[in-house]
Amino acid sequence: MSPPTIYPPHTITIRAAPLTPSAFALFGSVIQNPGATSTHVPSSTTVNQGTAQKHTRITSFTDAYPITKPRASANVNLFICKPRKLLPLDAVAADDVSSGIFKVKILERHPYTTQSFIPLGLPAPTKGSPSPSKFLVIVAPTLPDPGGSPDLQELKAFVAHGNQGVTYGVGTWHAPMVVLGKREVEFVVLVHENGVENDDCQEVVVGGKGVDVEVKQGMGRGEYGLWGGEAKAKL
Repeated sequence: MSPPTIYPPHTITIRAAPLTPSAFALFGSVIQNPGATSTHVPSSTTVNQGTAQKHTRITSFTDAYPITKPRASANVNLFICKPRKLLPLDAVAADDVSSGIFKVKILERHPYTTQSFIPLGLPAPTKGSPSPSKFLVIVAPTLPDPGGSPDLQELKAFVAHGNQGVTYGVGTWHAPMVVLGKREVEFVVLVHENGVENDDCQEVVVGGKGVDVEVKQGMGRGEYGLWGGEAKAKL
């Protein structure tokens, strides 16, 4: 059965912001080194003969399938995601494949499970060396209507780098993975699945005027600051 279509009354335009745990908290959790961006580091354990720090339970992995549904299994999948083409933004170089407009055409949710995306082999950015690829995380809360449609007016977008992963909370609306840059990215994906299509994944098509996500590579200390300089993104 084809997914239903929702029609925003006008074109909704949002600007992507850097991915941070606090900004993403409403939609799930960010998987990253707890000490990388915070002075408050959760307690950890020294392991491996004193050569490693172990941080436990850094994200959730939840099976919320009702007992009336077929039993789900915990699956570790691999997604190999090719870069998406963006529509051009004004005053952006033609060869800047990480800047532009991404048109959101479909959203999905997993009503009974979390879903985690953990990139493989994607380096973290440094001040003088931005990542060759990044990924765009697009999420939306759920409206209190009978169908639980996504709230497009409150849709958010975040840019993540190779030293970050994400876990979508149970039932969180999100866009399929959007890789930015020049190379494909492999992701380990953790999810529970029972093999029943509408139990595992539900989709809606975004029709009409649609939703545009603006992504702009930081130029020096530019407005967005996603790749170098200070993070000054606006939503």
